[in-house]
Amino acid sequence: MSRVNIYNVQPAAYKAFFAVEAYLKQCAFDPIIEEIVRVRTSQINGCAYCIHVHTKGALQHGETQERIFALSVWKESKLFTGQERAVLALVEEMVHIYAQGITDDTYKALEQHFSEDEVAQLIVLCTMMNAWNRLGVATHANELTIYK
Repeated sequence: MSRVNIYNVQPAAYKAFFAVEAYLKQCAFDPIIEEIVRVRTSQINGCAYCIHVHTKGALQHGETQERIFALSVWKESKLFTGQERAVLALVEEMVHIYAQGITDDTYKALEQHFSEDEVAQLIVLCTMMNAWNRLGVATHANELTIYK
């Protein structure tokens, strides 16, 4: 079934999303951290389009296929650093924010690796990626862009 293409029908909404993305670009995230946030969020939310785009982005920034393959089982994998584990815990808690919010343990782990400004920026990044995923899944953007 065909779904609304929000980009075409409500371009002002996309303009607002891209304004937040412009802010995120100036945050100067480590590109691997940014892409694993975007890929893992998209895996959990089931957004095929975003997984496609951000897996390619991660590979272009030097991420390995092995680590991308292990991303969904990062808790059991030894391939991720303490810093990355703190970020991935944040990602999972942000996707499932209704369950318990961001736990004190996750927040403390983030504080060990990031400044207060960086933690705030990571929270905005996770929020934005969840928003993109929700738009993509709700509108079947993957079918509108990749497979058509």
